Amino acid sequence: MIYGRLKQTFAKAVSDNPVVIRDLRTRMRGSKAFSIITAYVVFLCAPLLIMSAYMSYNGQTTSTSGGIDLFRTLMLVQTLLITFIVPALGSGAISLELENRTIEMLALTKLSSARIILGKQLSVFFFISILIVCSLPLSSICLMFGGISPAEVAVAYLLILVWAFLISSIAVFWSSLFHKTATAVLMSYAACAGYSLLTSIISEGIQNLGRYSSTHFVSALSGLYPTYGMYVALSHAEVCGLSLFTAGVTTVLHLSLAAVLLLTAMMHVKYRKVDRSLPIRILMIFIPSVLIWLVVGGKDFISAYGVGQVGRVSPQNVILDISLMLVVTMLGISASIFATGPIMNKQTTFVRRHAFSLRKAFTGNLSGALMFMVLWGAILWGALELTIWWSAAVAGTKISVQFWVRSCKFVAASLSVLAGISAVGILASSIFKVRRNAVAVVILYLLVMFAGISALPAMEPGNPFRLLGMFSPFLPTYTNMDFVQLDLNFGVPKEAYWLFTCVMYLIFALVALLLASMCAKKYGGVEEE
Repeated sequence: MIYGRLKQTFAKAVSDNPVVIRDLRTRMRGSKAFSIITAYVVFLCAPLLIMSAYMSYNGQTTSTSGGIDLFRTLMLVQTLLITFIVPALGSGAISLELENRTIEMLALTKLSSARIILGKQLSVFFFISILIVCSLPLSSICLMFGGISPAEVAVAYLLILVWAFLISSIAVFWSSLFHKTATAVLMSYAACAGYSLLTSIISEGIQNLGRYSSTHFVSALSGLYPTYGMYVALSHAEVCGLSLFTAGVTTVLHLSLAAVLLLTAMMHVKYRKVDRSLPIRILMIFIPSVLIWLVVGGKDFISAYGVGQVGRVSPQNVILDISLMLVVTMLGISASIFATGPIMNKQTTFVRRHAFSLRKAFTGNLSGALMFMVLWGAILWGALELTIWWSAAVAGTKISVQFWVRSCKFVAASLSVLAGISAVGILASSIFKVRRNAVAVVILYLLVMFAGISALPAMEPGNPFRLLGMFSPFLPTYTNMDFVQLDLNFGVPKEAYWLFTCVMYLIFALVALLLASMCAKKYGGVEEE
């Protein structure tokens, strides 16, 4: 029964999806598609010829590393070409339908928003897969030089196929958000370039750690960028005592991120409004939790980053300090999305139904945004502490009670900060009619609080503006930072900074919500998109 349902679902999404069939037939007609395939292969051949000539000139053709060097060049050029081609093909998936006024014809059919989005995305992905398959003969040349096995080639091609699937999902996602194809193309290229840069930096940094580490260091995130993934194609990473296939970890993360993008795109198909908030928010909780587990629970994480026992500061405390900054910053940026939107029940005397509805925290409307942010932060902190405990248990070390007490204080402080940031989003949503203006206000608030006020405690002790640092969301981390010696001059000891942060941000959140209830009555707030 399960197999039959899966087969039927796959058929509706792919083989019986008229959007896939129409777009593929349209794309493959004429000379344009074959010109792209020819140019793609030529662009791949040119670097290989140059590389092989260079190797021959230096007498490296008989070296055992000749094949892997050629294959790395092939994968690098192929990754760059895919990242460049896909946004041009997929950024007009939905926006072109709007510009050509053909979205109404799609809406009149029995196609659901899921089949429309999957059809658009898969048509781009299948065409890119044809390009990738055309490069297989070039990979056979790399095999002839030696130094690389067919299994490594297969895994490397799996990684680049998953990469193409994610990039095509990014393009379709931006196409669903904008009515103008030019804007969607620009945002797609910016997102693809940013993600490529981020993953390449992570992969390159992990490769350097592996070279200079005293032990053989392999991280579960080594294969995020396909070019570097080939080096650890068949390797396994140890996380909390478990052996994980590196390529499998990359595949799961990229497919999960692609699922978030596609589910979000399904909610923005005109005339086909659907609610996909529950799976989106579950995935948004799942992906960061897995990343925390993979990074903090990785073998030799502490030694590889040079974090050792420094005075009274333990490695776990350093991880806790860094995690507070990263988690609060990431969730603060996410609050610009989850804490802004149409205000429900504008006529109530208080926005409690909007801000404190746990039942609606996972629904399509943004009611319960504050509760979702707090719940999200609590789950991520739970994942972090569970990972630290798990790693310590595997290593046979004991974590002190003081660490758990300090960790609880950090959790309380960070959740209070998230409540305050979410309240700012709700307040902005009650004033402005357009959601992007509310998002801009939240981002501006984050820049002032995180980049501006958080930098003040590092100034000279005599500077009067230095005391504004007490409003920093990172105030609790200053207790273990030697370069920050902030004196509040209010009789508050350094150990009670976390309590000061909790009280201040909770009061700030309450005031913002009270103002939001009044502003919602007067201005109406963000209108339904």
